[in-house]
Amino acid sequence: MKKILLLLGMSSLAILASAQTVFNVDAPASIAGGYEMNYATPGSWGVSDLTIPANSIVDTIIFAVDASMGDSLGCNSLANGNGADVNGKIAVIYRGNCEFGKKAKNAQDAGAVGVIIINNIPGAPVGMAGGTFGAQVTIPTVMVSDITGAMLANAVLTDDVVVFIGNKIGRFQNDISFYQKDIRRPITYGNIQALSQNASDFSTEMGAWIFNYGVNVQYNVVLNANVTFNGSTKYSNNVTTDSIVPGDSIYMSLPDYSQSTYDNGYYGLTYTISSDSTDNSTADNSVVSGFVMNEEQISYGIIDSVTFEPVGESYYRPTGATSFGMCINYRNDNASRIGVRGLTFSATTFDANDTTVDLVDEFVQIEAFKWEDVFTGISDAAVSNLTSISTGDYDYTQDLQGENIYVDFNDAFALENGQRYLFCVTTETDYVYFGYSSSLDYFANQDTLKQPISMVNSDNTL
Repeated sequence: MKKILLLLGMSSLAILASAQTVFNVDAPASIAGGYEMNYATPGSWGVSDLTIPANSIVDTIIFAVDASMGDSLGCNSLANGNGADVNGKIAVIYRGNCEFGKKAKNAQDAGAVGVIIINNIPGAPVGMAGGTFGAQVTIPTVMVSDITGAMLANAVLTDDVVVFIGNKIGRFQNDISFYQKDIRRPITYGNIQALSQNASDFSTEMGAWIFNYGVNVQYNVVLNANVTFNGSTKYSNNVTTDSIVPGDSIYMSLPDYSQSTYDNGYYGLTYTISSDSTDNSTADNSVVSGFVMNEEQISYGIIDSVTFEPVGESYYRPTGATSFGMCINYRNDNASRIGVRGLTFSATTFDANDTTVDLVDEFVQIEAFKWEDVFTGISDAAVSNLTSISTGDYDYTQDLQGENIYVDFNDAFALENGQRYLFCVTTETDYVYFGYSSSLDYFANQDTLKQPISMVNSDNTL
């Protein structure tokens, strides 16, 4: 039996912003462009709906200072810090030590018109529960990654930094756009070479949804896709559509990508769009992705192109769940060529005050199932007729926050051709979060192929 390591890649569990709702740096020019964000939504927050263009904001940012703490955590009133300077600006605060809602409320009380929270761990922005104070927060509140935060912190040392937060529809005269969620890509990021021996085994439908968020009609819109490997172009195709009117979108299809053979390594995939007009917002005119061929790892999440180790970019758990699991679906028509021996995951901890808790003595279980249900669409949440195949477990003996953990199943097993499987990692603790790849989005694949990617097993109810 070939030993295959199946990686947990929760690509579609991020609480993603609507594509046209953006975080954009307008000035200075050296860092201008769009950056990934997550934003507070009405419900546990008192904020207005950022998908409505009228609720957008644009202003100068300032790092909030909480004098009693001597930092920018915003967990106490800013009155004794730089509250007067925050008034009328977008306050920037670091994640950690207290609820997101409390940070935003303190900034709002100081007169801030918006709040940017910087993630305090490597990775993408995460979902933000309002907590005790969220319902009292009415100003836009977003989170950005640690990398974006570091860029902002460096820029404010020499320049006024102006950002736009909100729905970009109608903001620019010419603005065609697409995002990670809009492109077709290989069904998995990490692919086993034994299952991908030729074009019949492995091929990818190519195409993307293109949107016109600008004021003007866009003519002669061109979609281009390229796949490269070791500096050599393996695929390059273009398609053109006559026009896209403002507020409309179109799916543009390209010829399928396949090769007669596939060497192990990283394959770069790049989509670009252009039109007859000069685009006023070019940050969303290119989407860069990729996939990996290798001997051992199947993954929906990113595998590092140099180390070939899985990358947990962010961490997730459903709000209010006392126990939960994250599961991925897998099926392949040639699956009997391989077997499965274990699963890799990463985890971190945050308590009710968003403070890291030691992982030592935390218990995690893995489980593999045969899944007999038929998936009929993206909204299909039914998960039944599961037959357990094997389990495994892991007790943390060190505080390995965010580090990859590999666990063997108690019994390795061969896969069957065309059989659907579900692979889950589960915790019984209410503050353990599991890692996933937030910079990938398989929405276009799911919408076309009607195949699930990942599911949440909340409070042990599948």
